Amino acid sequence: MVQTASELEQEVLAADAARVKALLAQDYDAADKLFAEEMTYCHSNGSQDTKLSYMNGLRAGNSRYAEMNMFDMTARIYGETAVLSGKFTAKVVTATRGEVNLFSRVLMVWVKRDGNWQMVAWESTPTS
Repeated sequence: MVQTASELEQEVLAADAARVKALLAQDYDAADKLFAEEMTYCHSNGSQDTKLSYMNGLRAGNSRYAEMNMFDMTARIYGETAVLSGKFTAKVVTATRGEVNLFSRVLMVWVKRDGNWQMVAWESTPTS
């Protein structure tokens, strides 16, 4: 059965909600499955992580999400690819800087592989 764009949009938004839930719960095994092996994350401070460096940093306790909220999220579907955009607020506790509050616009690219959505790119741009 062919899914409608609306069904696919809801499906990928649900995958992103599962990512947020996993990161908040520090369930890094669940989060790991939602990131593609080639995923890149460009942080709002300009630094960049691969999936491996991002997940290793979380698992090592370099940072953890105390709060994370995604809002005004939209999804656009292009075949097996989805582009999500919206706003992101978070409270991150870091080993070096303590508690950091983030306010960003986000752009994420997800790809559907073997019936599952995985994030391949995540870009955060700081807002005031």
